[in-house]
Amino acid sequence: MMPIHSMLLGLCAVVLTTATAAMAADQPGKAAGKHKELQATVERIDAGVVILMEADQLRRHSLSPTQVERMRMTDLKVGDDVSLILNENNLIIDAHRTGMAGRGRHTLQGTFVAADNSGKTVNVQTTDGLKALTVDSAAAGKMTGLKQGTSLTVEVNEAGTVIDIHTER
Repeated sequence: MMPIHSMLLGLCAVVLTTATAAMAADQPGKAAGKHKELQATVERIDAGVVILMEADQLRRHSLSPTQVERMRMTDLKVGDDVSLILNENNLIIDAHRTGMAGRGRHTLQGTFVAADNSGKTVNVQTTDGLKALTVDSAAAGKMTGLKQGTSLTVEVNEAGTVIDIHTER
């Protein structure tokens, strides 16, 4: 016969595992590949820095003045609802007002041809031909060490700027 404390520990483990799985299934974010989309509300704006509170009221995110300008969200006000796209490192790579049209993010697959030394442009050979793309400063670091001919997927926002780069492994 199993001791009572072993049975209780086993029961607790089952309850915690079930509760954790149920909570994860109810999360408002949805994965987009390796990315996650979250809903947040502008909580305050201090010196151009936008502080956002996730819908679950547990986590805050911030957009620097540079990010706000780059994402064309300079007219945000306290109380505005925003959709945030976080990459695999939980960094905000894109943001839009919730429900706003123009969410034209898409991916391009191809091979790396070249990048300029400043990391501001990348050339990718796709099935549609050679594409010269502007790279967002937040994604420029992902080009470090890329070799010509490397297979990759680039994520491009609606303005045509590369916001994320993934190499094929």
